[in-house]
Amino acid sequence: MANENNSGAAAVRAGDVCRHFNASEPALAALDDRSLPSQFLRALVEKQLFPDAIQLIAHYLPKRQAVWWACQCAKSGFGAKTTPQMKAAVEAAEKWVAQPSEENRRAAHQAAELEESGSAAHLAALAASFAEQPPAADPRIREKQQFMTAKLAAGAVLLAATVDAEKAKQNLAEYVSQGITVVNRTYSAKEA
Repeated sequence: MANENNSGAAAVRAGDVCRHFNASEPALAALDDRSLPSQFLRALVEKQLFPDAIQLIAHYLPKRQAVWWACQCAKSGFGAKTTPQMKAAVEAAEKWVAQPSEENRRAAHQAAELEESGSAAHLAALAASFAEQPPAADPRIREKQQFMTAKLAAGAVLLAATVDAEKAKQNLAEYVSQGITVVNRTYSAKEA
């Protein structure tokens, strides 16, 4: 499955990915269970269903790529109200992306705790901190835990896009475009 063990990306269908997040009614209406994620993503972009596209991308990408994308969006959303804690949170998440060690995962968690404003930077650092967290014993919790990184990364991207309400639609489109670039770099056109 995407975001956890997407070595068989060609076998993943859009419907498989969508089962792990709450797609909007218009997105579900456009979903064909036979579609590949890239085909469904194109349909979402054509319909300007950018929040759904962001969720799809975050859940389809492997965790490191999803966190990296979230960090890039969080940084581009930095403005006059950016704090040193926000910058430190993104830097910690990026450090985990560059070197996904337990030490860096814990550092991202600590940076997220220090940046407790609920910003995109906060969510990006939390996404990194959940990425390789030891699995819970309870299978129900373990399943939710598996997709926590995707949910937090998507939240970071959505929040970064909407910090400036006047530019929200433009930012959503831009961040989806960036996400598509990450997907294309991650999976060959044949697989995606």
